[in-house]
Amino acid sequence: MATSTATSRTNRQPARPATIRAAVLPRHWPLAIQLIAAGRVNLDILVTRKFTLAQSEEAPKAGKQPGQLKAVVYPGR
Repeated sequence: MATSTATSRTNRQPARPATIRAAVLPRHWPLAIQLIAAGRVNLDILVTRKFTLAQSEEAPKAGKQPGQLKAVVYPGR
């Protein structure tokens, strides 16, 4: 029985969002700001922990834990 190496559209995996791993240099800031302002970049996924003002001492420690990107303190919460 012959087998095919071609992949049909039905058995492809769904597209995933791109992961960008790069430093933003000062010369890239204007473009980065434009993309953010246009809603083309989701910054919410960078916030991995949220803290109240009363919990603010924990925030710097949380940012150093594996898997944590950005800890944010919300004073009004």
